[in-house]
Amino acid sequence: VSMTTDGVTVFISWSGDLARDVAHALRGWIPNMYDQVDPWMSEVDIASGARGLEEIHRVLGAAQFGIILVTAENQYSPWLNYEAGAISRSLESAGNVVPLLIDLSRPAELTGPLAQFQARTMDKSGMRKLVSTLSTALRVDVSTALKRFEAFWPELEEDVRQARAASSSKVEARTELDMLSEILERIRHIGPSPLPMPSSLLEKIESVVEELERPPTALDFREPDFSYRFVSLAAELRQIAIALDQQGT
Repeated sequence: VSMTTDGVTVFISWSGDLARDVAHALRGWIPNMYDQVDPWMSEVDIASGARGLEEIHRVLGAAQFGIILVTAENQYSPWLNYEAGAISRSLESAGNVVPLLIDLSRPAELTGPLAQFQARTMDKSGMRKLVSTLSTALRVDVSTALKRFEAFWPELEEDVRQARAASSSKVEARTELDMLSEILERIRHIGPSPLPMPSSLLEKIESVVEELERPPTALDFREPDFSYRFVSLAAELRQIAIALDQQGT
């Protein structure tokens, strides 16, 4: 059964080793599902910044659908959030941007700007829902796509299983999210200290926590520079961590 479209681009956004490996698998899998669909992922390490940005921006503007590969490690990645925002601004429907959770078990675990989108888990149930959404966006028959899905899902499932296994075998670096969690726990459970904490440091902690915990609105996320807010906050968190250590807490 033909699943022909008029030649559309599906942008696959990734950051980090696990998401990159899954992106490769997904890029190879999507053509099994649809004819004349161009799944596009950057071969450039987006965390490195400058290389290939012109091409990435060009494809972002032309894409008809975006799949954002999210891990516990990368969900606060400025580049990942930037690409999600860029795709959503170029599309008529925000429903055509789907965060796909690789090692998060449920959408409720997703926080930050990406939480405004309808996320799916990368298991059989979540992928069936993603295929239905993608088929509707591509204007192809959903029932036919789901039949193909049943045939080709085991291949993708195995590729994802191998990517997760390879990732879990590595010693992972301490992430910004790990640092944030540790700092917040230390703040919330801080007891009497032989050294008083300066009021200026407390105020800085409160302002950073308040900004990070503020739920973003759709209007916020459509601002071009919104995601870069997290870069400066990460820097402030590092400064807070240093100050806490200096205080002996």
